Amino acid sequence: MRFGLLYELQLPRPWDDRSEHRPIHEALAEVEIAGQLGFDYVWANEHHFLEEYSHSSAPEVFLAAAAARNVSTTLIQPGSEFKLNSTASVRPVFFGWAWRVATGCGPSRVSGMIQRGGQVVIRMLPNVRQRTIEPIITRFAAPGSLINTDEYDIYARLPEWGYQHKTVCHGRGEYARDEDGDGHHEVHVNTMEGVWSLLRSWLRPHRGISQEKLPLYLSFFQFVHNARKRGKTLPGALIGTLVA
Repeated sequence: MRFGLLYELQLPRPWDDRSEHRPIHEALAEVEIAGQLGFDYVWANEHHFLEEYSHSSAPEVFLAAAAARNVSTTLIQPGSEFKLNSTASVRPVFFGWAWRVATGCGPSRVSGMIQRGGQVVIRMLPNVRQRTIEPIITRFAAPGSLINTDEYDIYARLPEWGYQHKTVCHGRGEYARDEDGDGHHEVHVNTMEGVWSLLRSWLRPHRGISQEKLPLYLSFFQFVHNARKRGKTLPGALIGTLVA
């Protein structure tokens, strides 16, 4: 028997200025505890224009925030599934590209990699070539790490660089694969896709960022994601990093 949680983020009246904030953060705290207790699944529904009954209009953002927490639970949104932590001794790294980051000068090439249950690395690059991504991968991923990517051939030399490499073929509609038969789809890049979803949402209100300034925005987003601090605790973490 397996156990899981289902979230619709219900919000009955009366409301105050923290009402929307409170159930989301309480749910994320529960997800983290559920992973520690061995729960198998977390579901998040998507509903629109349903006051009180459900305030879950963007479950992919909720699940991406849950993915930033170090739990071992499969998170599910209708139509998609991704696993947070593997029980294997090798902790996979997910590598991917966000091709359409809005800037004042058109789309920018932005690469990203994240360790399952670990930190994210995001870089703006001048081109999409193997010799450009190799230094980033070899700097941040330990030799022998398992790296999951999509089918793009720029990753073909990962084994030559000393890494294990598995792919999912998005072109064929494959987004996650269960290779060991345990019921968990451990081969995927959805953890990185969740980061891209958060990044796009974070950049969208700025309505266009210059190519010159974009690396600064990416660096700050990376810091906030990796610091895992929010609200009043964030400035202290930022100052501590600056003076270290």
